[in-house]
Amino acid sequence: MIAFKIPPQHHHHHLITMITLYFVLIACTYIQSVSCKNINEAGIPSHHFHLAKVLQRSRWNGETINNLYDALLHLQKAQGALKKLDGAAYEAYQRTHDGGSSSSEDMTSVAGRVTRNAQRIGCVADAFFVCELCEILEMEDETEQDLALSEQKEEFGREVVYRGKIDMDGESDVLTPAFKVLCLFEKDYCGGAGMKHGGIDGLSKKNSQEKRGRLIIVIVDDLANDAVKSLECLDYDAYPVQISTGLVTEISCVHKGLWLAAGKVVERIKDGLIIRSNATTVLENDERDENVGDSVETFDDDEDLFLPSIHFVGRSLAGGVAGLAACILDGSLPMPDPVRSRRKRKRKRKKSEITSDEINSSITTHEDSPKTSKSPCSNVISSLSGYGQGRSSAFIIGSPPVLSPNVRAAFVTSLIHGDDIICRTTKDSLDRLNNRMEKALSRGMFTKNIGWVSDAVSLTMTNLKNHARGSEGEETKLSIPGTKYFVKPRRLGGACSLHHVGDISGTGAIRASVLWQLDDILLSKSMWDHHGLDNYIQALDRVKLRWSSKTDAEEA
Repeated sequence: MIAFKIPPQHHHHHLITMITLYFVLIACTYIQSVSCKNINEAGIPSHHFHLAKVLQRSRWNGETINNLYDALLHLQKAQGALKKLDGAAYEAYQRTHDGGSSSSEDMTSVAGRVTRNAQRIGCVADAFFVCELCEILEMEDETEQDLALSEQKEEFGREVVYRGKIDMDGESDVLTPAFKVLCLFEKDYCGGAGMKHGGIDGLSKKNSQEKRGRLIIVIVDDLANDAVKSLECLDYDAYPVQISTGLVTEISCVHKGLWLAAGKVVERIKDGLIIRSNATTVLENDERDENVGDSVETFDDDEDLFLPSIHFVGRSLAGGVAGLAACILDGSLPMPDPVRSRRKRKRKRKKSEITSDEINSSITTHEDSPKTSKSPCSNVISSLSGYGQGRSSAFIIGSPPVLSPNVRAAFVTSLIHGDDIICRTTKDSLDRLNNRMEKALSRGMFTKNIGWVSDAVSLTMTNLKNHARGSEGEETKLSIPGTKYFVKPRRLGGACSLHHVGDISGTGAIRASVLWQLDDILLSKSMWDHHGLDNYIQALDRVKLRWSSKTDAEEA
């Protein structure tokens, strides 16, 4: 073994270098903390200040905002390093692969490339459609909203079936915002339904196909532009419900407040669903209570073609409600019973000794057997679960994780933009962030500045372990429902790349799990901005599609 010794005359040079580096790090940290303090005291919102306030209220009552803010800044370095790895890999690929100069033969040389590009084009088109509808419902001026709805009726034949507001106060013990709901009926629609709704096929008019009609349910929440309160709504444990698939019964988890809100949405629009489904489905009240569930099971493929498509859209927390509502009508989730739980709270409001666990167990027991309920009102609500089986769908943007992955809702499409914090927030992800903050706060001045390296390694190993486990324990987790598409902003050319997150394996799955960090809160300067509706629209405008790059160059 060969040992290398530093000459004695150079020892003091290395010592001086280390001392100088140490004081430089201290100076940088001091300047950073002072600048952060000035920003906070001046009242200017910063990219971590609001998150620090949320964590202080729920987990760090005895800690100052500035200390929590400083810890978040140091944790950002670790995740920023992983983002740079992904960005460097993408930039290197784009510089060495000229997508615009590819011939038509090259585009089909790789198996599945044409299909993937077609899916991306359809996804972008559907996403713009959702943004347009959400913009209309988010208008504060009712006159402008009425004018926009009149244009929808004149140009596309979409008439308003229902327009109202759902207030969730007193409906649940979970903090839940209010929602505005708009239901439109497009009688001339002749496209697909369920998993076949939208996409690139939906861009072409099929005059030869029978007009089936389409119900479009638009949902927005009053916290869509208030990410801080949205985080507080998501800081709750996953709520277990029992689902049945054929003869198999298993447990799934949902976000309780948004699941109850989804049930309220379905309940509000049920008259429009029944009246416009088919003349044979308009039954008397007594007959409908008993036969709606059975009539759904007896529909064959030919009969289903004449039933209208049911499509939910929404963003932010309302996007989660839209996805869960589609799952309820498809039969993947049971219909909640807010009527019974509300009566129970009114009858036993003064009995403070009742625990939340007892309330949860009673609700879960009721959901286990919704068809055996003797309440006429409960039977009507329960029968709506599965009423739109095979023709219900949803496209949601910026949705939080609201459903466990063991529910394969392939008829739901979810869009995630960059570092959007809402798309990554659950109680589990906040707890993991809290554990990392504890380690950061326990470090000294010097170790805190270099601790981001070990934190990056720890974060990477955690995501790799979660990727290796696969579906183990997935029924107790919450994830974004359905098929997921990820819009990744890129520095090269100011473009965005669109990735399908789902049917990927190998390096693609590791990239989604580790580099994109879809299961953990991604700390960055843009984590709040990427949630805005305007930012989603701008990102969709910049999505680089291979088929459009060459065409645009030729047209120019």
